[in-house]
Amino acid sequence: MEARIVKLADGRTLEVRQAKQEDADQLLAFLPSAFEETDCLLMTRKEFDNTLDQGTDFLGKIAASQTQLALVGILDHVLVAVLTFTVRDLERVRHAGEVGLIVSKDSWGCGIGKTMMSCLHQSAEGNSETTKIDLRVRLSNRRAIKLYENLGYQVEGWIRKAVKIGDQYDDHYWMGKEMPFDDRY
Repeated sequence: MEARIVKLADGRTLEVRQAKQEDADQLLAFLPSAFEETDCLLMTRKEFDNTLDQGTDFLGKIAASQTQLALVGILDHVLVAVLTFTVRDLERVRHAGEVGLIVSKDSWGCGIGKTMMSCLHQSAEGNSETTKIDLRVRLSNRRAIKLYENLGYQVEGWIRKAVKIGDQYDDHYWMGKEMPFDDRY
């Protein structure tokens, strides 16, 4: 995927591009703070302990893949978003993959999530193997659910008590979108 430059509603410019191995240091600095900003992610800050070598290796494997993708969103030279699209390498399920999206809290509400998803859709349209995109989202994350619904994702399942934070449980929606991946909704 070629880099995409998007002007946000507030006038700032977001660059979305495929992650490179050289982004590992920025990614490893971004993720711990992202885990602390919200409890909508599955992993906690204390569970994240990747090294620079592990991050570099992960980005290298995704870059070499024909079906997987890692995108970064750069705003004012700072990494503010990351999107991963992972596919299992099994013949019967490699047509579908799961997306994970993290946007820094300071950048919520600026259209960055929508832009990142749009770039994923564009990339998936150019990949003849990918015909379905799946994701999981916490039921309490109404902002994300609204974004995905506006992009044409549909609820395909409901997993009760999927997440436990302290002594409180939250459910997950399984959402999916089939080809075409255009964003005209």
